[in-house]
Amino acid sequence: MALVPDLAPTAQVPTAIGVLNAVSVVGGAGLPWLAAAIAQSMGVWTLLPYVAVLGVVQLLLWQAAEGRAKAPTHRPR
Repeated sequence: MALVPDLAPTAQVPTAIGVLNAVSVVGGAGLPWLAAAIAQSMGVWTLLPYVAVLGVVQLLLWQAAEGRAKAPTHRPR
């Protein structure tokens, strides 16, 4: 959420933060359910690849967001 002001226009920052929060809540509920459903149908061995894929996706999304962020402006104190 700290990068949202650098990624979105000023007027859309509150909406972008709200959407980011909503997506994180859905992901926080849906992804564990998906992991359990896959593990139940295919076996517990699927959990490690599942978590590894989620980690790589998170890393790629973070790098993409970091690359789009504007350079921080340092204000004199």
